[in-house]
Amino acid sequence: MKELLEQGIIGDLKLIRTSQNSFARRYDWQTLLYREGGAMRNNLAHSIEQIMDLASNDELPKIHSKLAIWNSVGDAEDYVHISIEYANGLLCELECNPTDAYNDSPLFYLYSTRGTTKVFPTRILVKYYLDGESPISVLDHKSLHSGDGKPAYCSCSIV
Repeated sequence: MKELLEQGIIGDLKLIRTSQNSFARRYDWQTLLYREGGAMRNNLAHSIEQIMDLASNDELPKIHSKLAIWNSVGDAEDYVHISIEYANGLLCELECNPTDAYNDSPLFYLYSTRGTTKVFPTRILVKYYLDGESPISVLDHKSLHSGDGKPAYCSCSIV
């Protein structure tokens, strides 16, 4: 992922989104605070480290987090949502959700100014545009209308 970002093909990184969701109820030592359990320490610590590396930024970002017990049997959190914002505008979102019955999301989404990267355990999908192939349209200050005079929605496609 880092190599891809360094090449600059997909533009400037704007949003990193990752999740370690499941549809399960834990009942082992990792659900106990006195055993240093919880989703933050045992699941998201590695993702946080990866995101900090991808951000390539030594500053201390703004961080907001929500930790809760949704369905495990211990006293340590099993749900975590973290939002990290860097001064350069990069936003990072991490989630560990034990009630996601449709947990088929990629490990990481990387949203950039020219495209998106989806990172799965066995493959990476990248879709982006080249500046020369998708020129920026001229801004039109008037309302758009179709041929019959009805209001129309802007439909500029990107190659």
